[in-house]
Amino acid sequence: MKRLGQKGNHNHIHRSMMKYAYEEPKQALSARIQAHQQYSNFSLHDWLKGSFELMPGHRVFDLGCGDGNYTRLFWDQIQPSGFYLGLDKNIDLINEAKNRFSDLPKDQVQFVVHDFDTPLPYGYDSFDWVFAIYSLYYAKDSLRLIYDIREKMTAKGCFVVIGPGPDNIKDLWAFNYRLIGEKGERERVQRIAGEFIISFEQFFPKKNIHYEEINSEMRFPTAEAFAEYYWSTLLWRESVRDKSSQEIDQYKLETLKRAEYIMGLRIKKQISVLIGKKG
Repeated sequence: MKRLGQKGNHNHIHRSMMKYAYEEPKQALSARIQAHQQYSNFSLHDWLKGSFELMPGHRVFDLGCGDGNYTRLFWDQIQPSGFYLGLDKNIDLINEAKNRFSDLPKDQVQFVVHDFDTPLPYGYDSFDWVFAIYSLYYAKDSLRLIYDIREKMTAKGCFVVIGPGPDNIKDLWAFNYRLIGEKGERERVQRIAGEFIISFEQFFPKKNIHYEEINSEMRFPTAEAFAEYYWSTLLWRESVRDKSSQEIDQYKLETLKRAEYIMGLRIKKQISVLIGKKG
């Protein structure tokens, strides 16, 4: 893992008025997770398990947990005496997580509906680990949220932020522009490598901050599989939100026609990993 350099602009720290907030449709989230499991040459689950030493008795805060994609991974490492808290603003995803993990002890594995753009709930503190996996880059005010999270960590706690890297799916963005004529909003996916690094430097010792970018690739067996993934992305949804249903149907037909000869049924992926240790 490489040490952080000075990136970004301090004038960009305060984002409270910017519209980063986003409500993830459950079906789209599930489609992307399934596609990564089937077609990616990189497993984030395996990487997480091999990179961080969670131990029995540790307390884990899963910020933006969705339907509990990483719940079992964390619980298996911190059981039988640990504590897991999953937080998400989507009540449907939280309810699904509760149903999925109803076999786990309810006093030690808890799910809470909460929007992290508002102050974090009281009564949950002393976390050894805080994970924000593909969630924190949607925050409106990263500085306030990182401060709140740091206050809920133990003296040696570790905060791990994972999300898209600055070069994530650049080829798909180009494909989208050729297809629809929409460039899309890339600022959101560049926040971890820029704005969040600066925010971390205000709350964690510089020697305890690390940043890494991990490159991978998705290879799809058919144009249909590629298209299903593309249509589940925020890039697609934002590009067609003002289009008529007839236009959207035409774009979908063109996606299937162009997927193989333009994209080669491949997408290059990149994730950013930002880690801050309190002590």
